[in-house]
Formats: sequence, C-alpha cells, structure tokens
Amino acid sequence: RVVVGPQEALLRREFTIRDFNWLADAAYLGGEFPLAVKMRSMHAPVAARLRRNEDGDATVLLDEAFAGIAPGQA
Repeated sequence: RVVVGPQEALLRREFTIRDFNWLADAAYLGGEFPLAVKMRSMHAPVAARLRRNEDGDATVLLDEAFAGIAPGQA
C-alpha cells in the first residue's frame, strides 16, 4: 500500500512493542521510566520513556517525534 501525504505525516511520538525479553529489575514492572532508544542501527539513541501495559506489551513514548518508525526492528 502506498500512502501519499506531507512529511509531517511520518512523525510519531509513541509506538507499542510486544514479544520482548524483559531483563530489567522487577521494580520497573509498573509506571514509566526513562531510557534511550535506537530507532535504526546506525542512528544515535533518542530519549524516551517506557510504560508497561496491562496486557504485557509496552508503549515507548519518545521525547521528540521521529519520522519513519517501522515494524520489525530488532
């Protein structure tokens, strides 16, 4: 599917992750905590917060909008 629109339509401030391995301290199971996220392997990390969801997934909340977030990144 091809979608045509302005460059701003690519910007996102949050995304959901699922099926991940949780290696952090159990204290982080609730609330939000700060982290750095690499959106692409060659990009510098960006500031964000992680919020665990009740369904076991998590939402990443970026401090600044990022263009071109794509599924399937490791």
